[in-house]
Amino acid sequence: MITREQAAAVGSRPWIHPSSGAVRIYFDNWADLLGLQVTRYGTGNIAGATLAGEPISNAEARRILAGDPKVWWQDGTIHITRGTHLAERYHAAITAAITAAVPAGAGQEPATTTEASVAARPQPTTPTTTAVRVELPDGTIELVMPRGPKGVHRVDLAALTPRARALAEAIAQTQLRWIRIKSVAPLRDLYASQEAAAFFGGDALNEPRLGTFESWADNFGGGRTVEQVLESEARKLHGWYPIADDGTDLPSSQAARADDGLTPGQAFRLLADLSAGVGRAGVEAWMRTATRGLDGHPPPVRHNGLTSLWSEQQLRDYARLQHAAVA
Repeated sequence: MITREQAAAVGSRPWIHPSSGAVRIYFDNWADLLGLQVTRYGTGNIAGATLAGEPISNAEARRILAGDPKVWWQDGTIHITRGTHLAERYHAAITAAITAAVPAGAGQEPATTTEASVAARPQPTTPTTTAVRVELPDGTIELVMPRGPKGVHRVDLAALTPRARALAEAIAQTQLRWIRIKSVAPLRDLYASQEAAAFFGGDALNEPRLGTFESWADNFGGGRTVEQVLESEARKLHGWYPIADDGTDLPSSQAARADDGLTPGQAFRLLADLSAGVGRAGVEAWMRTATRGLDGHPPPVRHNGLTSLWSEQQLRDYARLQHAAVA
C-alpha cells in the first residue's frame, strides 16, 4: 500500500473533489517513471521508442500513449484510466515504478507528522550533505549521462553554474533514470489555497515540495558539450534544485538553491508578468538594452556557455522601481 505522503513525494499534483473531499494525486510524470522514452519526427509521428532502456516497437509506444491515459493515487492504490492499453498491460509496472521512486523514509511517520512538525526535536545546525563519491581531486567529476553520448564523461565542476554543478553531482550519485529535486519555495507558496491546506495539513505547508526530474532532452545536437547540456537542463529547474537520492543535500545543493539565474526567455516572461503597469513596450525596451545594462536596466549576471543569465531578484527589484515610477 502506498501512503498519501509517499504518493505526494513522487506525484505531480494533488486534486481534491469539491463535494466529497476525496483526494487524488496525479502522476503527470508516469512515462518518466515507467521509463518510456519516445522520439518523434518533425511531423509528430513516432520515430523510435524504448521502455526501461529496451527498444520497443513504434506500434507498442502508440498503444501505451493511446487515449492520453491518466495515472493517479487514491485511497492507497494506483489507478489508471480504464480501457487503456497502459491500464491493461502496465498497471503492475507503473505501481512498482512509483513505489521505487518514493524517497527513503517518506511516509514512515504518521500522516499528521512531517519534517516541519518535528522541528522542536534536536536538529543538525547545518544541512546533511551527501558526498559525491566520483568527485576527483582536481575538481572534476565523472558521470554517465542518462541520455546522449554513451560512456563516462569528465566534467569540470568549477566551470558550471551552481545549479548545473548540483545537477552533475546528482547524476553522478544516482542509479536511477531520474534525479530527485526540492522546491525553493515552501508548499504554502506553491499551493496557496484552502484545498492545499486541507490536503497537506498544518506545518507541512512550511516545507518544500519533493519531486523528480528526468528531462534529458536530446539536445546534444549542434556539437554541444556535456557541460552545455547540463547548463541547458539546469535552467529547466527554475524554482527547484537537485538533491541526493536519500533526500540529503549534495555538496552544491544549497548553492543551487540560491542560483536564481534566468534565461532571456524566462526573464522576459517574469517581467511581462510583473510589469502590467509598465506595459509590453516597456518590457520590450528592456529586452533591447538589457544585455548592455543601459538606462538602469539590470545587466546579466553571468553567461553559462549558452546564453546570458539574469538574476531573478534583480529583475523583481527593477520591476518594483518601474511601478513606483509610474505610480
